[in-house]
Amino acid sequence: MTEEVLSSKSPLSSKVRGPLSGESTASQIEYDWEHDYVIPNFQVFPASEEEYAAWLDRHGWKIKEFRERFWKKNHGFYEPVHWMARLHGDEVGKPCRCCWGYRATVEENNAHLANGSLPLHLFDEMKGFGAHRLCKTRRWDIRKCLKLMEIVHIDNPEFLLKEGVDLFRANYNRTRYGLLMSRNLYNKYIKRYFDNNFFCVLGGFIDGKLSAYMITFIIESTAYLDSIIMNESGRLAQACTGLQFAMMKHLGRNNPEVVQVVDGMHAREKPHLDRYKEKWGFRVAHIPSRYWFLPGTAAPLKFFWPDKFYRLTGQG
Repeated sequence: MTEEVLSSKSPLSSKVRGPLSGESTASQIEYDWEHDYVIPNFQVFPASEEEYAAWLDRHGWKIKEFRERFWKKNHGFYEPVHWMARLHGDEVGKPCRCCWGYRATVEENNAHLANGSLPLHLFDEMKGFGAHRLCKTRRWDIRKCLKLMEIVHIDNPEFLLKEGVDLFRANYNRTRYGLLMSRNLYNKYIKRYFDNNFFCVLGGFIDGKLSAYMITFIIESTAYLDSIIMNESGRLAQACTGLQFAMMKHLGRNNPEVVQVVDGMHAREKPHLDRYKEKWGFRVAHIPSRYWFLPGTAAPLKFFWPDKFYRLTGQG
């Protein structure tokens, strides 16, 4: 692991002034711990679309180059590897004869080609990002996390190979989200994030034990918050808020090329996620897209899986 990013031992957990200490003047929402913030000693470099596609291909995804853009195959459905690529009109089309559908975002000048949208959580005000941009609840959560948890950049898989699988299983037991993996499969899965320079893993430690970690990656000007894994101790320590703040603060200071952050697809069936992300400043954005389904497949997809249909088309 490298140098500390945020720690209960650092100035970040003390000398907080403003609304959190009882003051209510809007002009005083400047925090000493933000002024004392030390730029973390690590770097994350943006991948090109081609580099990210090569990484996916190396780790088992089916990738197809079509009209000089890179598409990912998932059970016969195709989409560009970079959601926010915003394709030109002459780049949009069915990338494979044998697919049952595709979806791609289109650039604004070709918005007339759109027949749907990509609904996702988007933050696009990175310049000057800081705690003053957040609501009072989120600021309190950050302070709580910094008091209880040490947040560091993990630059090799050692800690995750030792403790990550138990954390992953605890996260699965708590959320029932994702797939439950064996230790061997998990170790293979986690190693892939450390063979490049465009992924970043931040870890949260409580009393020296790994309690949470977050994975982020950058493609061109977009950062994607990939996943946050935590156990019950991490959840109670507000690890999700602390890790996300640390990453976005780092991006705002060290990656000026990043102009937007994507925090997953919009899950309309989970309104509590909307409320949480809205307090972070993430809005539900509908990016114009072009989609196509094999005739006869759209109606049953919409009927049996309406929320999945919505995420594919922005409709329904």
